[in-house]
Amino acid sequence: MPIRALWLLGLILLTSPALAQEQGKAIVSQIKVPASASIEVVPDMATIRLAVMTERKTSQEAAAENARAATKVIEEIKALKIEARDVRTVAVTVAPVFGEEKDASGRVVKRTVTGYRALNSLEIRVHEIGKVGPIAQQLIDKGGNVLGGISFSVSDAEARRDQLRAKAMQEALRRAKIYTDAIGLKLGRVIEIEPESEPADGSAAASFRGGGEAAPAAIPVEPGVQTLSTRVTVTWQIAE
Repeated sequence: MPIRALWLLGLILLTSPALAQEQGKAIVSQIKVPASASIEVVPDMATIRLAVMTERKTSQEAAAENARAATKVIEEIKALKIEARDVRTVAVTVAPVFGEEKDASGRVVKRTVTGYRALNSLEIRVHEIGKVGPIAQQLIDKGGNVLGGISFSVSDAEARRDQLRAKAMQEALRRAKIYTDAIGLKLGRVIEIEPESEPADGSAAASFRGGGEAAPAAIPVEPGVQTLSTRVTVTWQIAE
């Protein structure tokens, strides 16, 4: 046999296993199935976002008066037997307040400092939903003149999501079997599991700004329900 023919035969024998392997990869059959699971849950915790705001002529006066007012609110929080771990200072700020002069066209031509505003913002977590409205009202009465909102959450949300993740996987398997059984195929091994990003817990919020006027007689609070959900996409190989 000519040398050139022998060389070509050797090249084919060396490369044919790799070619077969590549072809095997190309013809692997797969099925990809998305699935989800969800549940409605009544929230059992609430977070009150409250602030004490003070305006005075100088920054020193604003800061000092704000500290006194904020101390009263914190003392009331302690009197309500709310644990220290459930109270968090979000921000303490002092900033100038500007007055503006405008020309006939409404364009601002001059800005001057008219005073200073001090703000002490708090977050208070409450574990008994029925007490949220009364607690918020008491803190407003004690000087919390900015109610930034009330949001609700589920304390065991992650444990519940773990259950939903298992249900979503079971649902994906159920659907995949429906498809394959219908055409006489069988599922093989799982190739990929793709969990999708999960939405944050829903929340309900209300806002109120006191300005020295009498606060509302009561703050009605209704937590409603939150929907916890999870989604996953699972890919199986089709068994031969």
